[in-house]
Amino acid sequence: KNMKQIVGIMTRTVLLVVWGMMAVACERGDGIDSADPLVAVAVHTRAGETDGDRLSPTLQQGIVFAYNADGILEGCATFDATSTMVAFKLREGKKTFVVVGNPREELKKKLVRQVGAASEKTPGTIAETGDETVTSWTSPYRYEKLKGVVVGSDDLDYIRTSGQVLLWGETCTDVRQSTSASDTPLKVEVETSAVVSRLELYVQCVAPLLTKDVVITGVKLVDVQTSVLLNGNKNAEAKKGNLACSTPDNSAVFSGGDEPHYNGEGIDLSKHSAVCTAYSYPSKNMYVEMNVKLKGNVGAETYKLYVRNQEDDDSEMRAGHLYRMLVTFVLDEKGKLTVAEWQNVNNDFVIGG
Repeated sequence: KNMKQIVGIMTRTVLLVVWGMMAVACERGDGIDSADPLVAVAVHTRAGETDGDRLSPTLQQGIVFAYNADGILEGCATFDATSTMVAFKLREGKKTFVVVGNPREELKKKLVRQVGAASEKTPGTIAETGDETVTSWTSPYRYEKLKGVVVGSDDLDYIRTSGQVLLWGETCTDVRQSTSASDTPLKVEVETSAVVSRLELYVQCVAPLLTKDVVITGVKLVDVQTSVLLNGNKNAEAKKGNLACSTPDNSAVFSGGDEPHYNGEGIDLSKHSAVCTAYSYPSKNMYVEMNVKLKGNVGAETYKLYVRNQEDDDSEMRAGHLYRMLVTFVLDEKGKLTVAEWQNVNNDFVIGG
């Protein structure tokens, strides 16, 4: 069949912000003077603002790592939605602070382990609530190794079922003892973003075509990466595969009135529900495969929908982006639903007409 695609885009990156106020400290290692002053650090975390078409997950729990200039771990600690402050004591010097947001429990156990309680005189995680102490944590990963941890299909399944999107953020700063008499802790801001992308598929029917005449029987992503590195970079050893979207909800198919809205103008998709959704690791040369049962047809028909980005024509899903696809079905002048021609604007597909 001849097909004209109308494809376009609604993509934006998400930035999640982790605020840090830090009081500072680190492990003693080779070449570190035990008499070096410790600087107090308290890291506060918060999610970025949700807005329109951004992939804007909330930061519900995670881990904060503190590395020195050599990439050696000097402190790490976990946090959750009820206690979003993490306190450290670190020695002076250049530090890299890394936040891994919303890891599943198995991944968290791989990245960190408990080593008991930490006192306020011991480098590491400290408590700032009277005589209480908090659990001290450690990790087997130096900075370079942490970035290279591979996350795979199990982590995608967790994102899909829990709604907790995996996040990564890092920033470098020079930690120094304050010259003022103030006890105000150092403030560090870490900007985080999702290591996955999200697809939302919307379907409309143009009158007189009825919504019940179009039934989406299945949707999947084809030729997507099955794994990625923890920091969102490509895993060179990753294989491509297929990824099923959520079970189609055909009650979400909506009537588009008398005329299709090309490129989504005039349609506020936030007022509609997606027929199906999926999360994916960044992938190039991939496409969405949609199976549709049309009224009067014996079997389902299959359509390939190619995701486009505004900057180029590559078929690619990029980390931190939300891709909203709108598929519109239109009857021709004889009242038939033909698919000989597709029109193509902004990730919107018009089939028929």
